[in-house]
Amino acid sequence: MKIVHITTGVSRSSACFRIQNALNKQNINSSILALKKSEEKIPNVYVIQGYSVWYKAYEKIAYYLNIAEFVFLKKLCGLKDGMPFTFGIFGINLTKFSIIKDADIIHIHCVNGAFMSLHSFSSLRKLNKPIVITVHDSWILTGGCHVLDGCINFQYMCKNCPQLERYKKLVYRSFKRKRKTLEKLDITFTAPSKWTLSNIEKSMMFNAKKHAVVIANTLNLSVFRIMNSNEIKQLIRPQQNNKIRILFGAANSVSTPYKGFNYLLKMLVYLRAFYPEIASRIELNIFGANCSNEKELEYYDCTFWGYIVSEEKLAALYNYCDLYIVPSLEDSFNQTVLESSACGTPVVSFSTGGIVDIIIHEQTGYLAKYKNSEDLAQGIIWMLENNIENQIGINARRYVEDKFSEERIGKAFKHLYESILYK
Repeated sequence: MKIVHITTGVSRSSACFRIQNALNKQNINSSILALKKSEEKIPNVYVIQGYSVWYKAYEKIAYYLNIAEFVFLKKLCGLKDGMPFTFGIFGINLTKFSIIKDADIIHIHCVNGAFMSLHSFSSLRKLNKPIVITVHDSWILTGGCHVLDGCINFQYMCKNCPQLERYKKLVYRSFKRKRKTLEKLDITFTAPSKWTLSNIEKSMMFNAKKHAVVIANTLNLSVFRIMNSNEIKQLIRPQQNNKIRILFGAANSVSTPYKGFNYLLKMLVYLRAFYPEIASRIELNIFGANCSNEKELEYYDCTFWGYIVSEEKLAALYNYCDLYIVPSLEDSFNQTVLESSACGTPVVSFSTGGIVDIIIHEQTGYLAKYKNSEDLAQGIIWMLENNIENQIGINARRYVEDKFSEERIGKAFKHLYESILYK
C-alpha cells in the first residue's frame, strides 16, 4: 500500500509530516509531495523543484501569484483584515508526477498557495484513484475562506460572504465550481476533531456519496515530553525567578485576529484590576512573534521568543512555563494545545472548535467561556489553586498518550486506507 500526501509547505511540525511518521511506524509506504519544505533533511518528502527546471522556477512564480491574488482580494474586494482567503485559481497539474501515479491513495492536506487549483483537483479524476482529504482548515468547505469566523453561509453555497465588502458573487461562483469539481471525485474526508466533522457534514460539499470520519492529529511523544531542569537549561537558558510563567503563541500570534491576542490583552487588564498581586508575579512568554507595542504589556515582564523552528526548543519552552494560554477564536484542532499537554504544561483555553477534544475541563486543563477574557483569567486563578504538584499537567500528558499517540493515529489511518482499498 502506497500513500502520497500532498501539501503546499512541510516542516517537522506540520500535521501532515507527523501523520506520515505515524504511518511509517505502521510499515506503510508513505511519502509527501510538496511545493516547498522548511529544511533539507526531512525524510520521505519530495518537492516539485527536484523534477525539472520549470518546477524549480514555479516555486518563485507561486509566490508572486499569491501576492497578486492577495492584492486583488484586499484592494478590489475589500477582504477583512487578517483573514486568509483563496479562490483556488492558481495551481499545477500533479498527475504527471511519478510519485502520484504510483500511489494507491492520494491524501490531500493544505494545498493552497498556488500549489493546487480547482483544475488541479479535476485533473486527478483521470488517475481513477481514491482520494482522502484531511480538513485542516475550512477552505475545502467554502467558496474561499479558510476561517469561518462564525459564518454559516458555507451551508448555503456561500451567498453574501461577510469577509468581502465587494464582489461577493465571486465567492458564490467559486463555491459552485468547487462543489461541481469535488462531486466527481472519489473522496473520503477526515476531520481532526468532532467540530470539524460537524462542519463537513453541514457543508454542501458533502453528500451521500462521500464518507467522513474523525481521526485526530498526532505528534512525537519522545520530543514533546516532560523534561527535567537540566534539559530545559540546555535548550533555552531559562531565567531563575519565582514568577508565574504564562505562555502564548501561534504562527503570527500577535497579528492574526482569530488567534485571540486582543482577548489575551483584555485578560491581562482584568488581572491587574482585580488580582494585582498575581498580576505582579506574571512573566509573559510569547512565541510566533518578535515584538508588540501594545500598552497592556508594559506592566508585565514579557519575553518574545520569535519563530521557533526547533521542536526540541519549543518543547523546552512549554516545560519552562507553568501555563499555556489559548484565546483562539477558531481551530479545527490546534497543534500547540496538544504539544503543551504532551509536555505536561496545562492549557487554559476558550472552549471552541477542536480544542474541546484535547482538553477535559478541570481535569487536563481549563475551558473558559467563549470570548470571555474574565473567565480566561479565572482559569489561571483556578489552575494556580488546583494544579498541586502539576497534577493537571500530568493528567494532560497521560491523556495525550492515550488518545493521540502515533501508534493510535497511525493505526486509525491504516484502517481507513484498508477500508477504502478493499471495500
